[in-house]
Amino acid sequence: MRGRILQDKYFNAIYLRNIPEITRCLNKGVNPNVRSSEYGVAPLHLLAERNDYILGYRLLECKDVNADLKSVHGYTALHIACNFNCKRFVGLLLQKGADPNLCDRLNKSPLHIAVERESYGIILKLLKAKANVNVLDCFENTPLSVGIVNVNNLLIVKTLLQYGVNMSIEHRRSLHIFFEAILNCRSINQIDFIMLLLENGVNINTRETKTGRNCLHFVAITGYLELAVVLVQKGAKWNAIDTRYRTPAKVAMEHGNEILADYFRKGYRPPNLLTTLPLVYLWTSKLKLRLTEKRAQQEQEHEHDAK
Repeated sequence: MRGRILQDKYFNAIYLRNIPEITRCLNKGVNPNVRSSEYGVAPLHLLAERNDYILGYRLLECKDVNADLKSVHGYTALHIACNFNCKRFVGLLLQKGADPNLCDRLNKSPLHIAVERESYGIILKLLKAKANVNVLDCFENTPLSVGIVNVNNLLIVKTLLQYGVNMSIEHRRSLHIFFEAILNCRSINQIDFIMLLLENGVNINTRETKTGRNCLHFVAITGYLELAVVLVQKGAKWNAIDTRYRTPAKVAMEHGNEILADYFRKGYRPPNLLTTLPLVYLWTSKLKLRLTEKRAQQEQEHEHDAK
């Protein structure tokens, strides 16, 4: 009973930042790692959420404090500090020996969370503390895939690649990050992510294991002509056949992307990548005009048949 009263006093002192009372509780032998029965968090978790550097420093000076203690939800103080973008507290925890590679119940590491929050300063601190850049969470997301698909942050992606991203880990995902990046590519800026992957060891003609599709099959789904031109210029095979004997042109037609299908069939090749995009716009406008004329002609024929 006395121990429970002492624990309650300790939690109240932490919550109110009553440093003399905290000191008295610690001197009386309170367990500094005790979790709240109501919320399942320890004092260090609360201080991490509040970014209370001063009190956190005092608490971590106690030899019995466990910097890697997990809450009932599986979060360490480092997870929480990353989630709330508490850069200084992250630095304190790492300085005091917190493990940057512990994962929560979803197998998310602090690095996953820092990338999700686009906290570049925290990402650098974690990477310098030997955070694993190749960890997969339970949804098969790596920090790299989060940076490319979820937040579209080129600086973060470049930094992760500099710290030893292993592209072979991506083959353990249901869909390789290369193909996922293509499916999510909707702008010229996003093409940069795909170019980075190619520069860092991804084979442009790699195939999806189950369906045999290559990168152009995936572009055929989205209909993004600019990306298709860039990939063909880089050496992607426009006549590749998947396990259902479909070429990228056929897939493009199945998804209503007639302009892209026509591009694949005509075998158009720009002279070099620097002149690709202006030619793409010219190519697109010509094809759109041709399709408009074709549809107008079909409508006239239908009207004539109706009469």
